[in-house]
Amino acid sequence: MNNKEKALIYPYDREFSTIIRHQSICDYEIVEVVAPNGWGLSEKDASYADGGQALNIIVNNNFESTLNNCDTLILSNSALKLDFKESIYPKVVQAAEKNKKIISTAKFDIKEIKMIEEVCKYKGNIFIQYPLNKNYEICSYVDKLEIQEIKTPVIFVMGVGENAHKFEIQLSVRENLFNMGYKVSQVGSRNYCEMFNFHSFPEFMYSNMYSETEKIKLFNNFIKNIENQENPDVIIIGIPGTIMRINNKATYDFGVLAFEVSQAVKPDASILSVLYENYLPSFFEKIAQEVKYKFACDISCFNYVNSMIDWNYFEINTEAKYIDVTLDLVNNKIKELNNSIPIFNIMNENEGLKITEHLVNKLACEEYEVL
Repeated sequence: MNNKEKALIYPYDREFSTIIRHQSICDYEIVEVVAPNGWGLSEKDASYADGGQALNIIVNNNFESTLNNCDTLILSNSALKLDFKESIYPKVVQAAEKNKKIISTAKFDIKEIKMIEEVCKYKGNIFIQYPLNKNYEICSYVDKLEIQEIKTPVIFVMGVGENAHKFEIQLSVRENLFNMGYKVSQVGSRNYCEMFNFHSFPEFMYSNMYSETEKIKLFNNFIKNIENQENPDVIIIGIPGTIMRINNKATYDFGVLAFEVSQAVKPDASILSVLYENYLPSFFEKIAQEVKYKFACDISCFNYVNSMIDWNYFEINTEAKYIDVTLDLVNNKIKELNNSIPIFNIMNENEGLKITEHLVNKLACEEYEVL
C-alpha cells in the first residue's frame, strides 16, 4: 500500500524532472506538475523539460484545479525565476487555505520565507524550507581536527559545466545499488536530499566563516561521522558545481569546491558528466589526465549530457543558457568516439544500471571485497 503524500510541483521545469524519474525512492508521490504559461511545457509529457525518456505525467498550467489532487505543494527551485509576490506567494496562500503541506526547495530570501511562514502559521499548515541546516553548527575546535581515513569505498559524481545531470546520476546509482542489495550512504549535490533520505551537501562548505583548509578538515570528519553512524557498504558523494572553468567567462569558481572535496576524501571510483559538444577523442583523454593530476582521481567512466551551452546567447549575456540535443545525436557521437574510458548517456533507458554495474566492477577490482 502506498502511504506517500501526494505532491504537486510548481513551478515545474527541468530542475525537477529527475525527482519524477526517481520518485520510487522519494518520500513523495508526484501526481501533478504545473508550469506557467509561456514556458512551453503545458500539455506535454514532463520529460519534455530535459529531453529524456517519457515520464508519463502531463504538465498542467492550471494550478488551482490540480491543487485538489494533492496533499503537499512543493515549490521548486526552477531554472527560470518567477516574481515571488505575483507568481509564488498567491499559490502559497491558495495551498494554505486548502490545508496543504508546503515544502520549498527554492532559494527565497529571508523576507519571502517569513511571509510563507506567517501564512502557514495562521492557517495551521506545515511548512518546510530546504536546506534544513541540521548538523552544521559552528565548530569551535576545527583547528584540532585531523584528516581521518575513510575505509568504505567512495564514489564521486562530478561535472564539467552546470546542468550536467549529476543529480540524475546520483539518484540512479543509489537506486540501482539498493536493488543490488548494498547499503548506501550518500551526500548529494542539491539542498533537499533529505527528501530521498540522504544528506544534502553541508552548508559549511559554502560558508565564509571557515578557511579552505578548515573546510577540508570539516568535510573529511563529516564523511567519517556518516561512515561511523551508518556503517555503509559504499558512500556516494555528489559534488555541486563544476570541476573547472570552461573559459574566461564561464569560470564557475574555478572548481575550488571540487578540489576541497578531493582533498578531504579519496575516491575509489568516479564518474564525470560532460556537456555536449562535438568533441574529439583527445578531449576525453586530456580531461581524464587533468582530473587525475588536479584531484588525484582516476575517471572510471564519463556521462555525455544531451544538453549544450548556447554560446551565441552566452556571448552577450552574463548567465549561460542551455540547448537540449537529441538522445540519438549523443548516442551516435558516443559510438563514434569509441573511447578507452567508457562513455554513457544517463538519459537512455537502463543506462543508469549499466553505469552502476561498471562502478561496482571497478570497485571489485580494488581491495574492497564487499563489492
